[in-house]
Amino acid sequence: MLGALGNSRLQLTLNEDAERIFIAEVRGAAAYLWHALDALAESKTALLLAFAEGLRDEILGRRASDDAAAAAFGQSKWKATCRSKLRDRLTAQTNALMFDFGNGIVGSQLMKRLPQNVVNIQNSIFTDSPVSINQSLTFDEKRAEITRALQDIARSDEFRGLPENHKSKLSGLTDEALTQIAKSPPDASRINRKLKQLQGFAGNIGAVAASKAIADLIVKAASLFG
Repeated sequence: MLGALGNSRLQLTLNEDAERIFIAEVRGAAAYLWHALDALAESKTALLLAFAEGLRDEILGRRASDDAAAAAFGQSKWKATCRSKLRDRLTAQTNALMFDFGNGIVGSQLMKRLPQNVVNIQNSIFTDSPVSINQSLTFDEKRAEITRALQDIARSDEFRGLPENHKSKLSGLTDEALTQIAKSPPDASRINRKLKQLQGFAGNIGAVAASKAIADLIVKAASLFG
């Protein structure tokens, strides 16, 4: 059992589980702070950031708890590499979740009350992660929704259980697209190119629903950034 500590699939699975738990916990804290705390927005943001960073550090600390056992099997370097990748992923998720929170978005919900005549664009194909861009939002709020939608697509059921090389490719393509979307000012042509590369990858591995959802996202991104 201890000899499996450095197994690549095991470490990747542990990282994925840790990231999924992290996102759920931070989103839960964000919803609580938004509704339950009578404080200024800046105070809520500071509290959420402190919670997210504390949780990240706790998760990384627990992932380091079996380092001694891994060292006994000569797997310290691989274990450290996996933990470093997890740190990068949790930091990226912290930044994305904080960006969403700053724009009034928790998970897939816009927390502020919207006017009655708001027009929504819904993607009915990708039911696990609807690509919804609300036309009453500011540019940054729309960008946050596109960011969230892309992250949800990358975590969809179709992409879980992929071979290690495919997961690495998916992570790289997703991170490249998110990096382009986050730039100020964003480059519409680069965003379009990165999203199309991700769509092509999804199509090549047979992730039909994800490919269609990304195609829908490409249209919405072009409308916003183009």
